[in-house]
Amino acid sequence: MKLSSRIALLLAVSVVLALVVSGMLFLDFLENSLRQSIFASARLASTSAAEKTNIYLNDNLRDTHALAYSLPTAAIARRDTALLEQRLRTLLALYPEFENGAWILDPNGTMLVDYPPGQGVRGQSFAHRDYFRQTMANKNGVVGRPYISSRSMEPVLTFTSYLANADGRPLGLLACSAKLTSPAALGGLSHQRLGQGGYLYIFNRQRTLLIHPDHARVLTDVPALGVNKLLDAAIAGFEGVGETVNSYGVPMLASFSNIPGTDWVVAAQLPTAEAFAPVAVARARMLYSALIALVLAILVGVLALRRTSRSLRRFQETLAELLAGIRSGGPAAQSTGTPLARLDMIPGGDEIGNLAASFRTLYAELDQAVRKQRQSVADWTRTFDAVNEGIVILDKDNRFLQYNRAAARQLGIAPGSEVGRQCCGGLHRDSCHPENCPAKRVLASGRGLRGELSEGAGGDLLEIITSPMTDDNGEIVGTMHLLYDLSSHLHAEKRVEHLQHFDQLTGLPNRSHIRTLIQEQLSQPTQHQLPLAVMLIDLDHFAYVNDSLGHSAGDTLIREAAARLQRLLRPGLSAGRLGGDEFVIVAAATDRETILACSRDILEAFSQAFQIAGHSLFSTASIGIALYPDDGLDAASLLKSADIAMYHAKQHGRNSYRFFTREMTSGALERLRLGTSLRHALERSEFTLHFQPFIDLETRHIAGFEALLRWHNHEFGQIPPDRFIPMAEENGLILPIGEWVLRTACTQGSSWLAAGLPPFRIAVNLSGRQLNQDSLLATVETILHETGFPAACLELELTETVLMANPDATAAKLSQLKNLGIHIALDDFGTGYSSLNYLKNFPLDRLKIDRHFIQDMSRRADDASIVEVIISIAHTLGLHVTAEGVETNAQLDFLRDNRCDEVQGYLFNRALPAAEIPALFSQPEGVSLYVSICQPLQHDQP
Repeated sequence: MKLSSRIALLLAVSVVLALVVSGMLFLDFLENSLRQSIFASARLASTSAAEKTNIYLNDNLRDTHALAYSLPTAAIARRDTALLEQRLRTLLALYPEFENGAWILDPNGTMLVDYPPGQGVRGQSFAHRDYFRQTMANKNGVVGRPYISSRSMEPVLTFTSYLANADGRPLGLLACSAKLTSPAALGGLSHQRLGQGGYLYIFNRQRTLLIHPDHARVLTDVPALGVNKLLDAAIAGFEGVGETVNSYGVPMLASFSNIPGTDWVVAAQLPTAEAFAPVAVARARMLYSALIALVLAILVGVLALRRTSRSLRRFQETLAELLAGIRSGGPAAQSTGTPLARLDMIPGGDEIGNLAASFRTLYAELDQAVRKQRQSVADWTRTFDAVNEGIVILDKDNRFLQYNRAAARQLGIAPGSEVGRQCCGGLHRDSCHPENCPAKRVLASGRGLRGELSEGAGGDLLEIITSPMTDDNGEIVGTMHLLYDLSSHLHAEKRVEHLQHFDQLTGLPNRSHIRTLIQEQLSQPTQHQLPLAVMLIDLDHFAYVNDSLGHSAGDTLIREAAARLQRLLRPGLSAGRLGGDEFVIVAAATDRETILACSRDILEAFSQAFQIAGHSLFSTASIGIALYPDDGLDAASLLKSADIAMYHAKQHGRNSYRFFTREMTSGALERLRLGTSLRHALERSEFTLHFQPFIDLETRHIAGFEALLRWHNHEFGQIPPDRFIPMAEENGLILPIGEWVLRTACTQGSSWLAAGLPPFRIAVNLSGRQLNQDSLLATVETILHETGFPAACLELELTETVLMANPDATAAKLSQLKNLGIHIALDDFGTGYSSLNYLKNFPLDRLKIDRHFIQDMSRRADDASIVEVIISIAHTLGLHVTAEGVETNAQLDFLRDNRCDEVQGYLFNRALPAAEIPALFSQPEGVSLYVSICQPLQHDQP
């Protein structure tokens, strides 16, 4: 071995050893880092679970206090169990977390009332319960020790609130019970997995398991003292991470965290093997890498020793490969790059290297010429195969020379498999007679031939065009056949015809086809004197889906709606889509009862939520029904009558159906004229704002005004808002109108402030389409800046329907508006979702109780009870409450007794023009504005 080779080998081995030593040191550092990271992750899991548990306990205790705050103390004092049971039933419907019920114990621990009522428990003593003793001793609510409930026979957790009357005399306590293992309660922690085999559990310092993945172990004892020393340390107060063995004998990594204010401890456990698996993997990879590096070093040394002899052998092999390539059709007949690569690897500077360089130059020139030839052939082949029509080339003996992929597909043969085989001129080897062979006729005449028809392998109809092929001397050497697929063109024609009659999005008959179907039905002889019915169905609030989720979601909703309609079709019914969100059902020879049943089925089907783009959307239907011959004698008139009836269904609250009547025609014409006038109302300055005051019941002064839109048209006169606002929502005019209302209200407010009126808030209604606009925030900021109206004096009102159309996006946008200093109010509460639970998810300042609850309080006790509960819980959530539509002193007294913050209605004042507002503030010194404006007034439009 040469000295240079020995030095190279020694250097390679030294480098490998250095890499191995460095790798082992790095591995030790990596193991320590991973171990610290794993301990930190386990610690984070237990502290996070402890924080969530603490939040859950505090939230439920706070909700229990809110429930207790809403209980009438007078009823508890006089032991009115009927009223208390009714109140518990109403309140528990708002707090589903207390699924095990609630009860009231008197100061002696005797059960006074419970809900749901338990059998034989009223009158029994529960003074022995720990939660009773602690609550009465501390005069404050507590979280009781878990126990097995006699109601559900499941582990439960009890939350209490101390009850006392105004002078502090104890009335007992309210207890609310939640199931301990319920997924909605703490049971959800037991389902949370840490990795593959890890889990969470909770125990107390009395060594009792409270939460565990194995629910059968809940309220059983943890291992005895001394069995698990790390667990014993946690019970003694230790918080941190350590290694232990669980009750199943599995080594575990465990982290313990205390829950503040309790004797509970949260434990997060992960199998040690799983936790430290990354360390083991890293160690194995490092060892494998070192082994591979050592082997490579040895190979490098061996290769260095054999370098000289290999150069000569490589040159010999290269020459042999070049010779084989030339004999088989050129150098590139072999692997084109291999000979050149081998020549480059032969070292230069000696005779062998110079000879290799000369051969390389010769090979490169020859290889380049062959490459160009092959590239030309490859380009022609790609073009040949890219042609959509089949091409077949035959020689003079009718043998296949070449055919493209399209021909292979049309003839049902594999590409290249028939080359060299005999073929008849008609390209049907089993059915072509030699004397009639088109190829032979072309070879004999020298002229092309077309019009030959043949059937392809897939049954397609082919037209074959045959042409002669000549060489450079003009001699005919074969024939070329073009296979023209007539079937694909027939299919295309059928497709075009289908698109002319059917809707592309749903596959239902389109408007044109529906008209034809109706006319065909009308031309049929009447059977049993039963009428033909046309039902026009329009989706309610479809524009909100397009505005909030985009047109893709809108298209999905249209397809889902079409599918529901098709599932509802009975014999004799045909469905179609007219366009947009309008569908139609044609019922031939159908009685009225069948039409009614079909309409009710459609309303029921469309009342169920649509699952679109990860959202649960509600889009009900409005249906208009027209009957032949009463409502029209042809398709156009029947569809028009059904459209008019459908609009009346929308006018009367949507989600309903209406049969066409002659009286509706005049209403439809008036609606058309009204819609035309509405489009020009802004430019003609036909809109004005009136302002109705809010009265603060504590100060008895005006707290602010609601801006109400009024429209006076020269043709129609004064038009009520409930007629033109829905129309503006439908045609999109609500956006410019809403911006005008906001700008005008802010401008008027600034004018009043400049005139010396005291600062008060102005409430402006915000529509769903305005809220869905991306530019809403910028528009509001611009208006406030240009008008100089303070943001703190502006309140935007939204309805429940608008609020819940897209809750997450709405909450984010309202938060942005709140950051400007604007107040947010929920208008007409009680007419939509009517759930106080969701209010916590939105940044609201005020809740306005719908006028229907206020007006019905004197006639329905349930409405009065609901209003009382709404005010109480709204205050608990930190919301101000305004009652709408107050018209009588009895209503006012009830609202004042139940601590309603503000009222609004005709009892105080109607909506006034802006010019009359300053007069309300010009009363003599010391005279309450509340008294001065409580004068009987004539009602006008709300």
